Amino acid sequence: MENEILSQRSQAKFCSEGFVYVFDRMSSDGNVKFWRCQERGRCKARLHSGEDGVVLKTINQHSHEASAAKVEVQKIITRIKRRVADTIEPTIQVMNECTLDASQAAQGALPQSQALKKTEGKDWKSIYTVLATAHQGVHPIFYALLPNKQEVTYRRMFELVIELQPELNPESIACDFENAAISAMKHCFPRAEIRGCFFHLVQNMHKKLSHLGLMQRYRIEADFALAAKMVTALPFVPHQHLDEAIDMLANELPPELQPLLEWFEDTYVGRLNRRGNGRPPGMFPPQMWNMYERVLHDQNRTNNHAEAAHRRLQVELGVEHPTLWKLIESLRKVQKGRDLYYEQLVAGHAPPLKLRKYRDADSRILRIVHLTYLPTEKLKMSKSERYIKNVLLSHKDGKYFIDKIRTLITWEEGCRILDVGCGPGNVTSDFLLPILPKSGTIIAIDKAAEVICYAKEHYEKSPHVNFVQMDIVFPDPQLYKTFDHVISLYCLHFVAEQEIALRNIYNMLKPGGNFFFTCVVQYNAFETFAAISGTEKWKPYIVDYKSYMSPYQQSKNPKDDLEKMLLAAGFDISFIVEEPRKYNYLINDIKEIFLSLDCITIPQDLEDEFQTDLQRIIRSLGQIQIENGDEFYCTKCQVLFGHVTKSKRSP
Repeated sequence: MENEILSQRSQAKFCSEGFVYVFDRMSSDGNVKFWRCQERGRCKARLHSGEDGVVLKTINQHSHEASAAKVEVQKIITRIKRRVADTIEPTIQVMNECTLDASQAAQGALPQSQALKKTEGKDWKSIYTVLATAHQGVHPIFYALLPNKQEVTYRRMFELVIELQPELNPESIACDFENAAISAMKHCFPRAEIRGCFFHLVQNMHKKLSHLGLMQRYRIEADFALAAKMVTALPFVPHQHLDEAIDMLANELPPELQPLLEWFEDTYVGRLNRRGNGRPPGMFPPQMWNMYERVLHDQNRTNNHAEAAHRRLQVELGVEHPTLWKLIESLRKVQKGRDLYYEQLVAGHAPPLKLRKYRDADSRILRIVHLTYLPTEKLKMSKSERYIKNVLLSHKDGKYFIDKIRTLITWEEGCRILDVGCGPGNVTSDFLLPILPKSGTIIAIDKAAEVICYAKEHYEKSPHVNFVQMDIVFPDPQLYKTFDHVISLYCLHFVAEQEIALRNIYNMLKPGGNFFFTCVVQYNAFETFAAISGTEKWKPYIVDYKSYMSPYQQSKNPKDDLEKMLLAAGFDISFIVEEPRKYNYLINDIKEIFLSLDCITIPQDLEDEFQTDLQRIIRSLGQIQIENGDEFYCTKCQVLFGHVTKSKRSP
């Protein structure tokens, strides 16, 4: 019967009396099909058939014998192709079932199993997954089956994506070090910053070590491995210090590792020219792989999210070479799970926290980078030191409010306290730790990596206090219902997502737990901040200043607003009282207060000029007070001090 056999290009063949014909053309009236023998070139036999597959006539004799076995073999191969395309069954199962009823003659004429497996169809070179960040999570947005890794293929893939999403304009793209893909990204997304993955850079170093025959020593000799890792530590060196670091390594590395350093220099930096005053660009410029700024700003150093997406797909597939249908079905299942995760984040659920070992590694790397490369000749003291020295409000008021809190509750042995917004750690260590029972524990959190690094170095002296980098808007769900008391002093007004933060604090508490807080609702320093941030001169040095302003600054009744959100979160309110606070700072020291804030970065040579303009603005706002002939910057704020509880009957 017609269509029982298909050609390599999936065109129908015609079988008759042990011979196989391929389609030639239609008759002029469209009612007759003309066929020719498939042994083209050595057989001139032809056949005409009607629309119903009936043979109308044959032309010329065949120059070869008929073979019913060969016809049966081609029918079997066609069945295998169709079934592989239409089902998700493993190929070997399809082959076994399609050859089950084959005649003995056909079995002898069938290709060997390895050759027969080629009927599976085209192998794809890779599954390319693209992910995007949204709502503090990383999500797959499309998958592509690629036949090769050529630039033209990558370009076509990205062009198709742009056709589907014309407004797509990524700010940055994280990828591995593949020239063809990078060139395609630069062509299709010229404004995007291309960021190389540190994990893949280390992998490339391992490949080079293998090429040099040094991988065995790297695995078994600790000192040799440490020396090799110094090469891949170069990404953590600021760009302007790279030449110096490479020269130091060239003098320190053993002779066997000099080729590794030369490879890194040629590939990722560019070899110093003969004059010693310049470098031609390497294959991958330092701007692409330098990790220094990423560490300082707590940005991803790897594209491990993509690797995790591939692992999820591999687990779902369960086989190394799946059929196309199996792949599509697995992609649907995996994506359904990721869509659920996305909806959970949209609904306000927190993303999973990094494992402790990774958080500790991040803190350790941040500390090393700070201690090694903070430009001390330009920066008199770190942000944390400046904050501790100059911002009186949080420290002096910290003692004032903790003295009040200590009298309001019973501090039971073994109690656990969560300190939200601990800053550089001085208030936690100086005032909260001394009133803690001997068997108690304080977990002090802040979302700023630098201040946690500083707190760990200077204040994590007791085994009863642990400083952790964490954003209360995205906490670790494993900490839910584990704290007896939560304390947050001068932090809530920095949180834009008030409802989410309060709900998360509620979830952190055990039933019957206490939450004490202070929240700045109006502060004249915010007016100063807004004024200096709005000047053309200083605007480039001030980033996102509004995040430092209280969300209640313009509220007509901030106490009522906060009470409503606390009740909505589930709390029972014991009290919320207004506490006016006032602090005076010498006008000649005013710059130190503002320079202690993360969002302000003024070059040292402009600091005095910044202070002059700041003083002028303060005077224009009428925020000056004279005492004993000295000018003071008079800061006044309205603080809400509150105590709320979680019901003991809470589930």
